[in-house]
Amino acid sequence: MRYHAFISYSHAADGQLAPALQRALQQLAKPLFKVRALNVFRDETSLSATPHLWGTIEKALGESGYLVLLASPVAATSPWVQKEVDFWLQNKSADTILIGLTEGEIIWNEAQNDFDWEKTNAIPPNLAGQFLMEPLYMDFRAAKTGEDLSVRNPDFKKKAAGLAAAIRGIAVNDLIGEDIRLQKKAVRLRNSAIAALLVLLSATLGLAWLSNENAKAEQAQRIVAEEQTALAEERKGVAEKQTKIAEDRLAALKKARDSVIDAQVLAKEQELLAEQRKKETEAEAERRIEQASLRQVAQAYRFQYADPFTAAASAFEAYQKRKSDETAEALNAVHEVLIERRRIAAEEKIMERSGGWSNTAQVSKGQRFTRLSRDGNRVLVITERGEEPYSQELRGEVYVLDNKTLELKQLQGCDRRTGNYRLEYAGFVGEDKIMVARAFYLDLYTSEGRCLEEESYMLIGTKTAASTAGGFLVHGRRRQDTFFIAGSASGCVWVGKVGGDKGIRRSEELSAVSHCDVTKEVNAVFDIQVDPSNTFGLLQFQSGRVDLFFLDGSRGIPKSRLVLEKGGQSMIFHPSKEQKSFVVATDTTAEQAPRLIRWNISRRVPVLVGEYKTGANAPAMDFIGISANGKWLVALDQECVLRIWDFESRKLLLSQAPGGLVCPDNISLLSVHYLPSLRSF
Repeated sequence: MRYHAFISYSHAADGQLAPALQRALQQLAKPLFKVRALNVFRDETSLSATPHLWGTIEKALGESGYLVLLASPVAATSPWVQKEVDFWLQNKSADTILIGLTEGEIIWNEAQNDFDWEKTNAIPPNLAGQFLMEPLYMDFRAAKTGEDLSVRNPDFKKKAAGLAAAIRGIAVNDLIGEDIRLQKKAVRLRNSAIAALLVLLSATLGLAWLSNENAKAEQAQRIVAEEQTALAEERKGVAEKQTKIAEDRLAALKKARDSVIDAQVLAKEQELLAEQRKKETEAEAERRIEQASLRQVAQAYRFQYADPFTAAASAFEAYQKRKSDETAEALNAVHEVLIERRRIAAEEKIMERSGGWSNTAQVSKGQRFTRLSRDGNRVLVITERGEEPYSQELRGEVYVLDNKTLELKQLQGCDRRTGNYRLEYAGFVGEDKIMVARAFYLDLYTSEGRCLEEESYMLIGTKTAASTAGGFLVHGRRRQDTFFIAGSASGCVWVGKVGGDKGIRRSEELSAVSHCDVTKEVNAVFDIQVDPSNTFGLLQFQSGRVDLFFLDGSRGIPKSRLVLEKGGQSMIFHPSKEQKSFVVATDTTAEQAPRLIRWNISRRVPVLVGEYKTGANAPAMDFIGISANGKWLVALDQECVLRIWDFESRKLLLSQAPGGLVCPDNISLLSVHYLPSLRSF
């Protein structure tokens, strides 16, 4: 890249801050004999006055590694700033956009995983939905009002260092430490130069005095020398003739020798030059590998808690490029987070599986459970419940807490017919309603806790059927409706929706499906997954059977296609809508060892692609995930060994034992089943 960064800003709003920031980025941690630390492009003209310069701007954008956006209300509405951002998003990743807030507000909405556009006024609208998580930005609003916009201003220097560190792929503290070290080195060089000049001045004065004394002595010697010169001239004539003869002979010999030496010297010089160029090329390649590795290490630390599977993939890629203490430490850190997430997931699954019921967001005896609304304004508080479905003792109560007023209200009014049943599910649906399931009675409440009896529904119409029923799961949204899937202990599956003023009803778009075990034996629906394209779903049953079913409205939901007869325990779809594939992990059966199998469903029929090899005598993979870019399959087994495969080739690339990390005993996610979180489909 010709430029390390391109500064996009409004000349009207940040005409003074932008050049100051450019100087800071170029000066921070600058080597002594280098013009600048970073090459930063900043347009010094106003494009609104000279729009014909856009070709130059577009070329500079394409040759830049990072886009530094000086965010302000004026910049957010600037057509040229928006045009620069559009070009960047079309040609580069949003992860290389760095933000410096100079005016206005930037507010992130965790529930929507995007900026809160009702409160945010400093970000161009074309950045909506471009970030996977809240981007890091530097707040220059306080520094901008100061009189000193330079690295001498500690506040301004700190914020500029944050951007410079991100561009260079190093920690902020390391960058500031390097800057201080170089400044101290410059001071030492300056002091050394002053000392050398003082010594030189003293030596010059001493030499002047000595020269004067020598001149007097030379005057006396000159007289004697002139007398001797005359005699020497006579002898010189004879010597010159003899010397001329000797010089002619020596010149002939030297000419012959020099021609041979010149050829040898030239060859040696060319050899040394080629070797030096090779070393420089190797050093540059090593430097680029190191920088790429450090960027991936930084990304691993950035995502290790939000998405540990993606973080593991980034740390592994960094370790592949450059095996160092930093990359090994990053991989071990993510490994530790994955082990802890596996332990927590096991606890959650054990908590969510109680008695003979399945697929419910229920809580076990002695536990509490909470759910947060999409907008973050309300929380459902669900009290503990007993193990008997029809016991009045600890039947489970639901309260709604307003996060703004801290007012706590109990949901009430719908208990006339469901009061004798244990709570099986409670959760937010849509933007303003709450759904509660007791057995197969589905009731709707307002967000304030009032029962909407006219909008409620009974999933199965007889008490006898309800007495053998299983669990319930709200699964996602499509358009203005919230769709949900209910799974029973006998293996039945039912699809419905909530939306508008019609309350709970069967889904006309999705139709309904009766997928009950014909043997009438208990075979609970343990897990339901939906792919990113909202076309396919996977059902996992207590017996280990895995079925594929369809969610698109054009075909309704036909009978499920069998994927596995038994042994299926964990399953995950590929994150890409175009990939249309999924992976299922199995446990040990009488016929075969644990397996990790991939299917393709691009033609609506599950086609087995192949297995991901785990090594001889490996235990079951019970905690699996796919990186966000879809390139890597990541898994932990029951002994906490971390494995990473290339998703396409299914080649095992890493098998790392926990080493000094503690692997919890007697934890197996294959014996319990985790409920997918609320998502759109």
